[in-house]
Amino acid sequence: MKSHIAHTPLDRETGQIRILLLQPGTFHSPIRCGLSIESVQSRFEALSYVWGDVNDTLPIEVLGQEVKITKNLESALRHLRDSDQVRRLWVDAVCVDQDDSSELSHQVAMMDTIYSRAERVIAWLGMELSGVLNLLMIRNFASDFSLHWDPDKRANTETNIKAPFFPLLRWFQNTWYNRMWTLQEALLAK
Repeated sequence: MKSHIAHTPLDRETGQIRILLLQPGTFHSPIRCGLSIESVQSRFEALSYVWGDVNDTLPIEVLGQEVKITKNLESALRHLRDSDQVRRLWVDAVCVDQDDSSELSHQVAMMDTIYSRAERVIAWLGMELSGVLNLLMIRNFASDFSLHWDPDKRANTETNIKAPFFPLLRWFQNTWYNRMWTLQEALLAK
């Protein structure tokens, strides 16, 4: 995915990174962002997410320019945006010049530093609300769970035990858990 952002070069010797300045707004208002070149020592949150289909994009505004980002990233930014203050995020698809292979290699080599220095790493799993709601139901089920042995229902015991846990299984089948990059990002968090 081409970002089409006119990135100002980073000073690699001093470990500079770009921070996405997610401007405040209402949920449905257009997403507007700035970019700031800063030390990796500065205050920021890092976003860990799965890009999704690079051909399925939506526009946002970065430095006054329209930029196409994946739907999954657009959804994450929309949900993470504050209504009254700028949110400082490191987001690979925008903060790293995807068209500059040298910078891309350098920033990938800095991933451990970026994710370990972030004040917080936010893992965006997507918008499968039904799975989240089902997990809450599991919590209620688990508190009342008891296993009663009934020889006549032996064939159904496995199904009866598994059924309430299907949402939990679906939760861990999320693409985020199956990507080495995102797991590495989570492990590097403070």
